[in-house]
Amino acid sequence: MTDTWIETGKEVGVDSATAGIFDASVYGRDDAITYEVENVHEINMDEEGLTYYVACCDAVASSEYEASIVPGGVVSMSGIGDGYYPAYVQYDNQEIAAVLLDFWFDEEEE
Repeated sequence: MTDTWIETGKEVGVDSATAGIFDASVYGRDDAITYEVENVHEINMDEEGLTYYVACCDAVASSEYEASIVPGGVVSMSGIGDGYYPAYVQYDNQEIAAVLLDFWFDEEEE
């Protein structure tokens, strides 16, 4: 694996101060959540995909690291709110092996 972080030129959107990297074939599929969610934020789960969303919220809320693994992906708190943040990758044998989202900001941007 390379030690160099390569900027992708793409930004990842953050909503509710949470970002995630997901397998597109799993993301949002309620049937991927094979356990009962806690629903720590008491979100009304009356639409398809909300069980998956609640599982993501629960995973972050219950982690001392404010990040966790969910079926088909990973989620993390940004710590600074909504917006778009640059993504960087590392490669191993021409495949993406690691992703870094840069949540840092300049104090001048506040």
